[in-house]
Amino acid sequence: MSEPGKLRLAANLQLALRNLDRNRRRTGLTLASLVVGIAALTFLSALNDGWLEINVETFKGTVPLSGSVRSTAAGDEAVDVARRVGGVRSVKNDMRIK
Repeated sequence: MSEPGKLRLAANLQLALRNLDRNRRRTGLTLASLVVGIAALTFLSALNDGWLEINVETFKGTVPLSGSVRSTAAGDEAVDVARRVGGVRSVKNDMRIK
């Protein structure tokens, strides 16, 4: 990335963080929508593969997934679905295979 691109990225990040702090209500609504979105995507993905018992929580952009899945592929798919949701910084996979 070029130097002007890095400066623009830093300025945009600083502006975004300032807006998060100024708009706490909107930030809370955004986080709540992330939780609902991740839960819905995980549920719909589970319907495609059969019923999965996956617990989803979020905390400051981190999504820990726990529970049991039928195969490694099903667990990997749940992790991929969670990573595709906007605002997710990291996904921790604590799922077990049945």
